[in-house]
Amino acid sequence: MSVDSESIRHAPVSVAGNVAKNFITVSAGNFASQAIGFFVVAYLARVLGPQSYGQVSLATATLAFGAYFADLGLHTLGIRSVAQDRTRLESVVSNYVALKVILAVMATLLVTGFAFVSRLSETVQTLTLLYAITLLFTGVYIDWVFTGLQRMEFIGVARILSYLIYAAIVFLTVHSPQDIVWLPLSVLTGQVVSACFLLFVFKRNYPVFQFKPEPASWVLLLRQALPLSASLLIIQFYISLPPLLLGWFQGETAVGYYSGAWRLEQILHGLLGLFFVTLYPVAAHRWKHSPDTIQPFLEKVLKLILILTIPIAMGGTVMGGQVLTSVLGAKFANSILPFQILLWNLVAVGVNGTFAQLVLMMNGKQKEFLWVVSVGAVVSILMDLLLIPTAGYIGAAVAWVLAEIAVCFSSYWLARRYVTLAFGGVLLRPFAASALMILACWILLVWIAWEVVVPIGGLVYLIGLIAMGGLDRNDWAFARRVLLNERGGESSG
Repeated sequence: MSVDSESIRHAPVSVAGNVAKNFITVSAGNFASQAIGFFVVAYLARVLGPQSYGQVSLATATLAFGAYFADLGLHTLGIRSVAQDRTRLESVVSNYVALKVILAVMATLLVTGFAFVSRLSETVQTLTLLYAITLLFTGVYIDWVFTGLQRMEFIGVARILSYLIYAAIVFLTVHSPQDIVWLPLSVLTGQVVSACFLLFVFKRNYPVFQFKPEPASWVLLLRQALPLSASLLIIQFYISLPPLLLGWFQGETAVGYYSGAWRLEQILHGLLGLFFVTLYPVAAHRWKHSPDTIQPFLEKVLKLILILTIPIAMGGTVMGGQVLTSVLGAKFANSILPFQILLWNLVAVGVNGTFAQLVLMMNGKQKEFLWVVSVGAVVSILMDLLLIPTAGYIGAAVAWVLAEIAVCFSSYWLARRYVTLAFGGVLLRPFAASALMILACWILLVWIAWEVVVPIGGLVYLIGLIAMGGLDRNDWAFARRVLLNERGGESSG
């Protein structure tokens, strides 16, 4: 094998410090890229207004289905394959990249054909055609390789490059709704530069790597990915269905109101998702090589997730209106209630990430994972069809949260076959401390701007949580081991 098998075989995996290094490294890059994305979202909302913003959302909702067919679950399967057996790196990268390139071309043609035959408005149709071009480069975007190798620092740099270029072109070219066609071209440019950077880094790290795809193995890869790809299709369906139904029943402006709230929530959602992505290779390795260490590790993860997401959801109930209108502008005042509702989605997503992704998906239980997301899809479709025609964008937000709650319960029920994570007691203290925070914020908002109230509320929450025993010495000790890269207690965390 061309790649140095021994150096890969003995690479350290699954220590607390390694998790911390990955999370902090990628968090720095992702936080920077999300910050850039935040300003772009705010800028576009003010420049485009709800209707044009809705047109962009309809085009990207269509593109999302194309992105699914360009991957078919190979991204996640590739992470797991690299993490579990690094000695097969050359074979895995060669076959996965070759197969993904073919799928990307087919997906581009599929979206292009749909744009021509659809009954979308001319503007949305043009945007869809331009966005379809971005799919061509998803096959050679090898961030999944670096995730499996736990070399997250390169992914952080790639994200920043992509977002910086995207933002620069947007700020230079998009000054009115008539400039909307520059958006997909901005995405494409950033994506191409980011993909080239990762390919360059990979070649520098593995100079003797030889690209040797084996077409005979592709059918087997697709079969292995089938349960996961079916799950991802279902997920993609109920992510993209709300804006499409809103466009059909309520019009492009309603899509804009929903998308303004949804995209703002997705910035926080993206940071939460990043945390789980950094844990994918760790969980996959532990399930295979040291399953006795997985339960205490997941208990700490779940507790941390609840401590972080519950105050955001409860705080957003009080200050969501001020935050949203300050960011998106007064034109999006109708997005306030959907935003407040969608913030509760973060709690359910955090629980789902632990049970559905770290327990089921990273343990190779794709069939159970498929069952879980199928439950969410059924609930989502039923609620969308019931609520969107009558309640519009507010109904879409409610349907989204109800679907995630259904996924939450079903993933917990199935995950009990493999681990027993009791989290009922963990919920009470963050809720109680968040209630104190909300009371303090509600009083302070009478005299102080929300930008000042937010950090004060966070301090009240932290003090209350500690006073209630929600953070004890063991939690602080675990946090210290992670942050300082200490190896003590490795087996449990």
